[in-house]
Amino acid sequence: MSPVHQRYCVGQDDESTGPVEAIMGGNVTLKLLVEKQKNDMVIWNFRDKDDWITVATLRDSGLQVSDRYKGRASIDSSNGYLSLSFLNCDDSGDYSFNIIGDCFVPLVACLAVIAVLSAGFLLLLYKICNGKTSRTSNKEQSNIQERQYEVSKCKDCVYDTLNLTTMDEDPIYSTLHCRRCCAGQRILRDGPMDAYLDGHVTLEVFYKITPDDDIIWNYRNETSEPVNILIYRRGKLLVSDTYKGKVSYDANNGYLTVHSLKPRDRGPYEVIVLTSTGMKTGVIKVSVIGCCAGEDVLPDGPVDANLGGNVTLTVLSKITSDDDVLWNYSDGTSEPVNIVTYRREKLLITDAFKNKCSFNSTNGYLTVHSLKTEDSGDYEINILTSTGTKTGGIKVRVLEPVSAVVIKSDLTEVFEHNSSVSLTCSAKGSFLKFTWFNKTTPISVDGVRLTLKEEQSSSKLTIRNVLRTDLVGPIYCEAKNALQQVKSSPFNLTVFYGPDSVTIKPTKPGQYIQSKSDFNLTCSSPSEPPATFTWYYNKDKIKVTGPVLTLKTIEEQGFGQKEGDYTCWAQNSKTMHYVVSSAVKFSVMEAISGTNITGPTATLIAGNSTANLSCQATAGKVMERIWRKDGNPLAASSRVVFSDDKSSVLITPVQKEDNGKYSCQLKNPVNEEEASYAMIVSYGPESVKVEGKKEIEVNDGVKLTCSFESIPLPNITWKLNDTVIKGKTAALLIIQNATYKDSGTYKCETYNVITGKKATADLFLSVKEEIYDGLSDGAIAGIVIACLVAVGALIGVIYYCRGKVP
Repeated sequence: MSPVHQRYCVGQDDESTGPVEAIMGGNVTLKLLVEKQKNDMVIWNFRDKDDWITVATLRDSGLQVSDRYKGRASIDSSNGYLSLSFLNCDDSGDYSFNIIGDCFVPLVACLAVIAVLSAGFLLLLYKICNGKTSRTSNKEQSNIQERQYEVSKCKDCVYDTLNLTTMDEDPIYSTLHCRRCCAGQRILRDGPMDAYLDGHVTLEVFYKITPDDDIIWNYRNETSEPVNILIYRRGKLLVSDTYKGKVSYDANNGYLTVHSLKPRDRGPYEVIVLTSTGMKTGVIKVSVIGCCAGEDVLPDGPVDANLGGNVTLTVLSKITSDDDVLWNYSDGTSEPVNIVTYRREKLLITDAFKNKCSFNSTNGYLTVHSLKTEDSGDYEINILTSTGTKTGGIKVRVLEPVSAVVIKSDLTEVFEHNSSVSLTCSAKGSFLKFTWFNKTTPISVDGVRLTLKEEQSSSKLTIRNVLRTDLVGPIYCEAKNALQQVKSSPFNLTVFYGPDSVTIKPTKPGQYIQSKSDFNLTCSSPSEPPATFTWYYNKDKIKVTGPVLTLKTIEEQGFGQKEGDYTCWAQNSKTMHYVVSSAVKFSVMEAISGTNITGPTATLIAGNSTANLSCQATAGKVMERIWRKDGNPLAASSRVVFSDDKSSVLITPVQKEDNGKYSCQLKNPVNEEEASYAMIVSYGPESVKVEGKKEIEVNDGVKLTCSFESIPLPNITWKLNDTVIKGKTAALLIIQNATYKDSGTYKCETYNVITGKKATADLFLSVKEEIYDGLSDGAIAGIVIACLVAVGALIGVIYYCRGKVP
């Protein structure tokens, strides 16, 4: 039978055609209503300006994700759903998908579906997507703003997923929008925050602020554009003139504190955190306790008070002695009843409220004592003055204290990916709101895998396909109302998982491991409970338990002499899964030790002797030998011959140049050792010379030096005119206070007792009475000058005398 080609398209009647909204930095899943067949290929595309680019392709061979979406996009192989994470503004746009099944023509894929999500990921994040065109109507935009500020109704940042149905027509276009998180769900706590008139409130930031972050706090009045409160940038704080002296800022954590609260301070507050990687925003609403009715008479409401306590309703309008005051009460379902009437300085309290209420005639304040639940309701004041009547109303809520906050689970054991668990937090109290925490971090639900079901006195957190990180905990549940908050005891529930991929360290230990070293292999695998480990050498089981395999164990059990594969098997006793590691390959080699050079013991004479040097080790396999002389490589020559394995070297005959330090370095892959040998070759004497002055004066001294080349040093004899100078056997001959008889030929005779060779050299020394070297140049010049002066003087005298003769 030929394969069947099936085409899937978007249903005309599907109301979920977009836009789909998602959170900046969050996740979104785009679903299909069509049924993906087992062998179908799924292609998801994104329109970037005028061009379509591929996001990801799912084939039988696996998932292929384009570079732009690597680490952020995945396709579920069971249903073809596309999941995108870490959303940014550039992800806004049109998406389409194709499902390609088997067709009649081989290698030709048929277009199965094009479902385009149009208008593109509208991110409703303040000032982050300027320049993006919004296709939301004014009415829709208004609804979005309303959702942001009605925080008490917004428990989580949810998003819509697009469901597609089948039809045989062109694709339907729809829009996927990113929208801002619900009133500070990301980096601010849930709102509204209740604070007292003339008191203060601190708005906490749950995101960790760094020194490089810029912080902006704004006040968002529903009827006007946001008003800037302050900007903190690069360590500098700028507070707007309106809020100077009104707010304070903590640069360490980004907290904003508003002081001396007034009714006008109620409303949404917005924080913008500009980081190196993007922008985070949050909005929270602040309620100044008291409500809007009777703005000039009573404070804003509602007023919350604890059950069994007292509450005093203050009056903003000044009461005079001529005023009449009436206080009334209504439970909201019936007509108001009178509580107090104060007229002409006479007080009348209705029987039902006697011993229950007290009235202050000076300021008109009403105090209700020993509050009960039925005291909740609307309280109204009428002030009859000489100029008219002032009326005000305020709501009072009597709150039962928060208590008995407890978490219970419907499961006692949870397995990762296979279990869904529901945690129920119950509490006693009035007007309760619940917040879930993993350690200190609020738990954010996505409406799909993590969902919340809120009831009057309980909150149920359901986690589908539990992940190990979901319940790392401990988990806490906080129940609170306007006056009190109580946190549950820590709740822990272990998620069983693993073992995951097994790794052996070191992963590449090298081909050889030194025997008897402290080397070991360590096996690890994420697992709860911790995995048990079994070790193998090739197919042979090694008798050891635990994650560490020591080299001592390997050698004791006779393994490692040949190169082989070492593997580790990890098994979880709860999940009953086991995983095998990749193999680590090496062999064990004994280290080289006891390296020594042996050489000739007899005296070596240049030109006559032969030297044989041998380099050996007492243990270990030698794989390389290197010979050196005086630190330089020793090369083979006609006189220097190495054995085949270079374990020995023969030098024949030795010469004087062979004197020096010989070293032999032995190597293998695990270590190396070196030994040395000093070779002494006797030669000489040769190159004998006598150096010194050849002429001196009587009584002068002179030094004559006899130099030579010889090993060992020769015996020296000095002779003058072939007569031995007694006691002079050193190379230096010193003559002091020379006389005429010290003149003559000085001869140095050298004799090497080892080589038996002699060598001589001489020098003739002349001792004179005075050595005349002639006049110096200066003396000659002086004589010439004197002569010229004398001649000049003589000519002058002659000339003078001739002038005197008549």
